[in-house]
Amino acid sequence: MPILRTGLQRHPLSGAYYFLRRIPTDDIVCYLGKKEIMFLLRTKDYRTVFERHRAEEVHLTSEWKDERHRQAERYARTRLAAITHIDVLTTESIDAICLHVESTSLAGDEACRENGHYTLDDVEEYQTGYTEANRILKVAVDIGDYELLRGPLEQFLRMYR
Repeated sequence: MPILRTGLQRHPLSGAYYFLRRIPTDDIVCYLGKKEIMFLLRTKDYRTVFERHRAEEVHLTSEWKDERHRQAERYARTRLAAITHIDVLTTESIDAICLHVESTSLAGDEACRENGHYTLDDVEEYQTGYTEANRILKVAVDIGDYELLRGPLEQFLRMYR
């Protein structure tokens, strides 16, 4: 008997094939109490099982990727909800706004990276520019130069109402 691919099991008595896959740690919260997924592929044919295995693998990987994206969006919304009303610009509120803008920006960049639009040089250039921009904006707040902050703050408020 040929060796089976990883993620395939064959029942010793019935000869039916099963799909078996360990749930990634970051997606395990979606599967209450489960550590792996296992289901019948409904075939005993050796060739058909590989086609079904491949299709199920693609489907499951896509499902997990979508769930990670939904989790990231939920996290971003909860972080945004924490910054609902600011009366006074304190160091803590400025840091919270900067952290939120950075995480939102990085989430967009992650989507671009996954689509293959970034190179390592692009990422390093972006990180350097972002760090410098944050430093300049924080200095502007420290010295009270609010005109420098008007554009980015209005953009932030328009984006997040």
